[in-house]
Amino acid sequence: MGFLKFIDKINHGRPGKIFPVVVIVLLGAIAYYYVQQDRKRLFNNKIFTTGEIYDYTMVARSSATNFICRFYVGGVKYSFSQVVREVNRAYADDFVGKTFPVIYEKENPSNCELLLVPENFQQINMPFPDSLNWVRKCH
Repeated sequence: MGFLKFIDKINHGRPGKIFPVVVIVLLGAIAYYYVQQDRKRLFNNKIFTTGEIYDYTMVARSSATNFICRFYVGGVKYSFSQVVREVNRAYADDFVGKTFPVIYEKENPSNCELLLVPENFQQINMPFPDSLNWVRKCH
């Protein structure tokens, strides 16, 4: 009951207006927590492979590109998409049909990430490969 009295004081007796905000904030915090747990498991149990970008879509109201990729683990095909804000959408066609490093979680290959731009490699403390220097012009 103490929490509700606290909320009531903040809202000055209008619980109908603050309750949805509290619920949205809590749901957002829970979602953020689970995303961070997935990323932590990915980075702690990562396996490297090669993936291919085979299509893309433009992200509405943004300059970002959603690259659609595939890779194989033990003969099983995994497809995923990843929004990349660092690549200018004018260069998106240059990426289709090209291969890039992909990291995936050993026990759950569906938890994966495309390593495309220098920032991706910095996150896992790896140097950016010389073979991908052409990507730098696409920022």
